[in-house]
Amino acid sequence: MTIAWRIDSSWYRNGDGHVVFGGSPLRAFKLSDAGVAIATALEQSKPLGAGHEQLTDRLVQAGALHPSLSDAVSPHEITVIIPAYVCNPEDLPTLQTLITQFQNHPVIVVDDASPIEVTATGITLLRHPTNRGPAAARNTALQQVSSQFIAFVDLDTSITSENLCILASHFKDGKVGIVTPRITSRASPSIIGRYEVARSPLDMGLKPALVKPLTRVSFVPSAIMLARTDAIRQCNGFNEDMRFGEDVDLVWRFVDTGVMCRYEPEIMGVHTARTSLRQFFKQRFNYGTSAAVLAHRHGSYAAPFVANIFLFGFWICLAFWLPLMAGLFLFAQIISSFVVLLRTGDNLFHACATVITGIVNSARLFADAMTRVWLLPALLISVFYPQILWTVLLSFVLPGLFEWFRFHTLDPFTYVALRAIDNSAYCIGVTIGTLKQKSLAALSPKITVWRSRRAK
Repeated sequence: MTIAWRIDSSWYRNGDGHVVFGGSPLRAFKLSDAGVAIATALEQSKPLGAGHEQLTDRLVQAGALHPSLSDAVSPHEITVIIPAYVCNPEDLPTLQTLITQFQNHPVIVVDDASPIEVTATGITLLRHPTNRGPAAARNTALQQVSSQFIAFVDLDTSITSENLCILASHFKDGKVGIVTPRITSRASPSIIGRYEVARSPLDMGLKPALVKPLTRVSFVPSAIMLARTDAIRQCNGFNEDMRFGEDVDLVWRFVDTGVMCRYEPEIMGVHTARTSLRQFFKQRFNYGTSAAVLAHRHGSYAAPFVANIFLFGFWICLAFWLPLMAGLFLFAQIISSFVVLLRTGDNLFHACATVITGIVNSARLFADAMTRVWLLPALLISVFYPQILWTVLLSFVLPGLFEWFRFHTLDPFTYVALRAIDNSAYCIGVTIGTLKQKSLAALSPKITVWRSRRAK
């Protein structure tokens, strides 16, 4: 099997070239002389000689190396499944347009007890007598599939047949079971539409990734998702008990069985944003309710914040405005990081950049956790520690302003306000889900004790 490769944006080699840093989370790999030659060929996009598989497999599993797109598969090899709940007359022409896009594919539409009867020609149309949700609709269609691959495409999304077929080239690697494109928000003049162009909940970013829990891309949405038919059947399809978060659950079950899931931003689809503030709030609230169920089923995979004990101590002390203790934790974090990086062969410049990047990223993640998961507990704690209100306020405002400077969509006040509503709605959903599950697992961070790891 011949595959062209791309190195990850985290890729870095030290001065003598015998240590590669890369992946998510960042790892170090010691290279033999033969490994140095392979790494050089990867950096220069040259063909690899025989015997590269052991190293490239390790790099791929760490997320430091990604396969390139290659020849498209035939449309007949991909069955397109469209779960449809049609409650507006405008949805019917949208569905027909979507079906027309995939006229060269086998297409199965599942009418999930829509209030408006679904009619379409040239496809397989299945109906549910009662509404059972998108997971059940996809599973119903799955029973009728005879092709090698499946594409799940939601009614409010769009992607070309050509892009689907190119995306499926990732299945040349027999270990890959799921691939998703980048899903951006469809341009819209509405305030919410303009906000979602910058911050769509379905957009996993600009960088390709091996999808794994607790990494840079820890899940991918099923709004547009390609999967191997046999692999998804072996995993028993989507969990029909989950109305929301069923795609996250599926991906994590795939990962647990050793099946690789990939995110490919070179291929893009579009998604229609919610049209009203009420719909916007409800969507984020519903997403939040799935967190407790995912935490119950997958434990620390659903942790809202992941850090080693020094970084966690630093941010907690800073949240309670204890600068001396925060400084001590930060000093311990910096020293520990430098010791580990320099022992693995890193140079001082890259070690400094890595340490700073790690602290900055953890700041963003901590602010997200504070406003998306811990907001209500923080407000309760503020009765006894009023200073934490400043932490909450800064966690809303500073990341919002940073994002606004990057995207310059809307005015800064509106953008920060919508972002605050976004995170608060999700947090209310998390809280309701936690109460229903009678478990605090969805609120629990994952804290690791720092361990020195030699280069592998």
